[in-house]
Amino acid sequence: MKNILSTSFLVFCFLPLYFLKIDLADYGSLNLIDCLILFYLSIFSIYLTDKLKRADFYSFVGRNKNVLLIIFFICCFLLLSFYVNSDKNNSLKSLGVLKSYYFLPILFAIMLVYLIKQRIVRLKKIFKAYLISSIVIVIISLFFILEKNLTYDYRLSSIFSSPNYLAIYISPAILLLLSMVKQKKVKQSKRFLLFLLISLYLIVILFTKCQGAIISVFLLSLFITLPDEKKIKFLLKNNKVKKLFLLFFIFANILIIFGLKPLTDYLDYDPYLNRSSLDSRLVIYEISRDIAFKNPVWGIGPANFQNVYLLNQSSYRPYPQWAVPHAHNNILVLLLESGIAGAALFLSLIYLWLAKMNKQAFKSKSYMLPACLIIFYFLIHGLIDATIWKNDYALMFWFFLIRGTME
Repeated sequence: MKNILSTSFLVFCFLPLYFLKIDLADYGSLNLIDCLILFYLSIFSIYLTDKLKRADFYSFVGRNKNVLLIIFFICCFLLLSFYVNSDKNNSLKSLGVLKSYYFLPILFAIMLVYLIKQRIVRLKKIFKAYLISSIVIVIISLFFILEKNLTYDYRLSSIFSSPNYLAIYISPAILLLLSMVKQKKVKQSKRFLLFLLISLYLIVILFTKCQGAIISVFLLSLFITLPDEKKIKFLLKNNKVKKLFLLFFIFANILIIFGLKPLTDYLDYDPYLNRSSLDSRLVIYEISRDIAFKNPVWGIGPANFQNVYLLNQSSYRPYPQWAVPHAHNNILVLLLESGIAGAALFLSLIYLWLAKMNKQAFKSKSYMLPACLIIFYFLIHGLIDATIWKNDYALMFWFFLIRGTME
């Protein structure tokens, strides 16, 4: 069992293949990532039949009970929201979102963190598996560019259904590669190869025209490229800096949820001039906020946003996009899918992650820095997009967040 569990890092190699599915007829479907996670969770449950191993796992749970309780209650509020807002026509889709975006990634992340603590799985292998998959995606994407296989608005989506999905998937790899360049022991020949890879990633991400990804990667790249490594450590460990980031994060979300409409009115913003994706985002945030105000306690349930959104959209100004699967902001997504309690618990989990960064950030000099930066990326880009609402990067987000909060 131990040998099989030691290969669980390979799931990160297959993340982009979530679109491969097993049809379960009237019971929905299982994608490849779901199947792999269920397989390893089954092996892990057999592994825990050993009395000593089970006792050790219980000890691990006890040490991290605060984090696990927060996660447990987030899941409870998601389930309650699903129950209160259950719709026969959409129940399978809602259950699919709960399964693939929350429950399975969270359970797998907890298992993987435990296996890392037991030295059965190495964090280094997880990074390598993800990096290999992202390199394959970049190579495929370059062929799409050469063939001029772009979307109607001249953006690159490659094998993904959206340019934004492609950008979100490869962006953490850029931060990982930049962190590797930063290491002192890297040879010049390897450093040149890393810079070449980074340039290819940047070409692909620029062709996606995903402004959220480009801005987030640029800001975090500036942080990584600070000349003095001690300054990087100081900024990551400094409590004042972490409090400032948390305040910025909360303020930015409040501005998006409550403040954009008054701001655009004050600036005499006209959505009919030079229409862009900004226009659709403004309407999405405006409608999402109103839906959240009408359903503050339980939200509207997982995967119900598009249907509820379309019912309300006709009351607002028109814009060139109508199919909206989510609210394009992580906090809004949680607010709508689990109610105000679920969103508040999510924020408390972010606070715990920041508070424990002192202990976690530099236990492994090579890999904990990019692990921290990946979460920062998901949070910053998550201000203007839903970076936790898809199989592949939902798993990445929950793993690195839980890894950073557990002892």
